[in-house]
Amino acid sequence: MAKRDPFPGEKFLYGGMANALGGLGTNPADVLKASAMRELSYSAIRMGLYDEVKELLAVHGDDRYSFPLWKKIVAGGISGCIGAAIASPTDLVKIRAQALNPATGRPFYSYPSPWAALGIIYRTEGGIAGIYRGVVPTVQRAMVLTATQFATYDEVKYLLIGNGLLEEGVGAHIASSITAGLAVATTTNPLDLVKSRYMNQEFDKVDGLAVATTTNSLHLVKSRYQEFNKVTGKGLRYSGVADCLMKTLRAEGLRGLYKGWLPNWLRIGPHTVITFLSFEALRKAAGLEAV
Repeated sequence: MAKRDPFPGEKFLYGGMANALGGLGTNPADVLKASAMRELSYSAIRMGLYDEVKELLAVHGDDRYSFPLWKKIVAGGISGCIGAAIASPTDLVKIRAQALNPATGRPFYSYPSPWAALGIIYRTEGGIAGIYRGVVPTVQRAMVLTATQFATYDEVKYLLIGNGLLEEGVGAHIASSITAGLAVATTTNPLDLVKSRYMNQEFDKVDGLAVATTTNSLHLVKSRYQEFNKVTGKGLRYSGVADCLMKTLRAEGLRGLYKGWLPNWLRIGPHTVITFLSFEALRKAAGLEAV
C-alpha cells in the first residue's frame, strides 16, 4: 500500500501518544498525570521533529539504508533540545512528583495537580525562572537521550533490515528498541542523577511581596520588601548543576554517576520498547512510512 504524506502536526500527535503509553506502563500511579503532561508536550515535540530535521540534513543520495549515523545523532540532538527547551517546566513537575523524602517516605512536594504545581512554583519560586529551573540539565539530558534513542533505534533497525536479518515489522521494532533502551540507560544515567539531585533539593522560597504591598502598614511593606530581596530562589545544597556534578564526583567518584543504572534501565528500557512499538503501529495504521 502506498504511503501518504502526514498532515501538519500528525507525527507530533503520534509521538506524544506513543510516549504517553510508554509512561502509562512504566510509571507509578501517583505520577501518571505529571508523566502524561510531560509526554504530550516534550516527547510529542522531539519525536515529531526527528524526521523533519533528518530531511533538512539529507543530501542527494541519502536513503533509509545509507543515511549517515552522525546525521541521525545530530537530528536526535536537535529534536531533543527544542522539545526540552519548550517543555522543561513539565519535566520539573514530574521529577518533583517522583521525589520522596528518605527520612519519612513521603513526597518532598505535594501539589493538587500538575497544572496547579506550575502555578505554585511560579508564584513561590521566582516566576518564569522558577518554572524553568533546571532547564540547562533538562536540555542536555534531552539532547543526549533523543540522539542516543533515535539514532540507535534507526541505525540498528536498518542494519537488521538492510542485511536481510529481519523484515520491516514487529520483530525488527522490538530488537531495535531493546538495543536503544540499553544505550539510553547508559548515556543518560549520569545526567539523570545530577539533574534529579539538583531539582529535588530544597530551594529558597519567594514570599508574597504583592500581598504585603496591599496593606496600609508601611512597616510591613518595608519588612516584606527586605525579606523579598533576601530571597534568591537558589538551591540550599547545590548552587547549580556544575556544583552538583563536582560534589557528587568528589564524594562518590565516577562510579557514583552510575548509581541506579539497573532501575534506570528497568524503567527506560520497557518505556523505549512500548514507545517505539506504539509509534510504529500508529504510523502504520495511519498509512505513514515507518520510522
